[in-house]
Amino acid sequence: MNVLNFMFIQNQRKMKQMYRIAVLAYSSGEVDIIDVPKEIIDNAWHGDVERYLMDHCQYDMDNIHFMQGDINEIRVNTDLNDESFEGGFDSIEEADY
Repeated sequence: MNVLNFMFIQNQRKMKQMYRIAVLAYSSGEVDIIDVPKEIIDNAWHGDVERYLMDHCQYDMDNIHFMQGDINEIRVNTDLNDESFEGGFDSIEEADY
């Protein structure tokens, strides 16, 4: 294995060791995407993502929803519009079947 392949594999392993946390914050109207090393959540916060969000990120848990997973599993789509959902109903009347 050459040096470039080894470095590529090491980078892939590092990417797999990241969590992605998507936070929907009601009070600010924002969606925050937080990429954090898995070891920080697992070791420093004992796997407790809620405590991380409350104590480190200063979120009020009563005003957010969040989802978390491997960085490769949570995708962020920012280019969606009405036409992105072809095949769905165009009105409530069509949907009432």
